[in-house]
Amino acid sequence: MGFGRDNVNGSYKIVRMLFDRHFENRYCQILDVNIGEWRKQRQPPYFVGYREKSACVNGSIYWSQALIRCKLLAFDLYSEEFRDVPTPPRSEICERSCQIVNLEDRLVLAVTYTTSLHWNVKIWSMDAHDGTRSITYSIRLFSKDMNSSIMNHFQLWFWTRPLAVSKRGNLFFHDNEKRL
Repeated sequence: MGFGRDNVNGSYKIVRMLFDRHFENRYCQILDVNIGEWRKQRQPPYFVGYREKSACVNGSIYWSQALIRCKLLAFDLYSEEFRDVPTPPRSEICERSCQIVNLEDRLVLAVTYTTSLHWNVKIWSMDAHDGTRSITYSIRLFSKDMNSSIMNHFQLWFWTRPLAVSKRGNLFFHDNEKRL
């Protein structure tokens, strides 16, 4: 599901995608909040996880898909068309930890990963139209010398999500352990 504003008409829209349990049939519906009726739309080109959060940036809603490889799917709220968005190089993305957000009106991917000694997060800022991308933040989170059972849990499911940047330039984010 995604919610956003059409930058051309100024209308707010909700987009929901439905998939059958075998991921064979895909459906898409749009609700223009001004009209108040759901209408069918072309099916999305591929499955997007129901647990994946969306982000609306500059009149498009974005979802990440990370089943086989990391992909970004965009839905333009004005033209009501899907499109693929280039992602950072595959070697830079750990598919299980990719979080997509709108941070200061920019599309960003927060990629949590490990090195031999530490947990880290790289935050990629992306231009959704021309595909250019750059690393905006690279942060060492904590060392891996924590309790090994906790680390095993983190290794499978740990993620971080950027929330905001303060006026002083501090980045605020939270993780799946509900820490700010």
